[in-house]
Amino acid sequence: MAVILKETEAEDFLERHGFPVVERRVVRSLAELRSAARALGFPVVLKNPTALHKTEQHAVRMDVTEATLEAAYRALGGRRVLVQRQLRGVELLIGLKRDAVFGAVAACGLGGVTTELFKDVAFRVCPLTRNDAVSMLHSLHAARLFEGFRGIRASAKAVAALLLKVSALAERYPELEELDVNPLIVTEREARIADARMVFAHLRRR
Repeated sequence: MAVILKETEAEDFLERHGFPVVERRVVRSLAELRSAARALGFPVVLKNPTALHKTEQHAVRMDVTEATLEAAYRALGGRRVLVQRQLRGVELLIGLKRDAVFGAVAACGLGGVTTELFKDVAFRVCPLTRNDAVSMLHSLHAARLFEGFRGIRASAKAVAALLLKVSALAERYPELEELDVNPLIVTEREARIADARMVFAHLRRR
């Protein structure tokens, strides 16, 4: 039976394997939330970590300030929540899917709420070379974001490095069937995972 790792489990797994993840904490009370949010720095993001489709399920609150913290927490049900440092940058997606014919296939494209709208995604069969990873990025319609567009610039080098790590992960874990990172927050200097989901055919010691 397939095993699904939702956000907190998937992000912990990826972080253990050297992937950069946005700083976050899981809290179980308003007092813990206030302490964690102040440590992370406002504004923060609050999420229900068990929801798979957070936007559609109204399970995420963005731009949460100290003044709106309690209301946002109550709106999510006043229970266990994930509080995350809020980063600004270009929202991309990276991922992996195990195909019956081609094997592991890596993906990269526009992420966030624009994913379904623009469907700007590139695919390559693993294992990837650095040239494969770079060509994926430059094949996107949004490739100008890596060169600089109206003051916005995303690091192609950082994203390409993560695509190579995705490819290596597919080789190390043949039971990994799916990896969905969306959004990946990309700035001029770095790329960090802000949400992730993983599907394994079965569990084994990691």
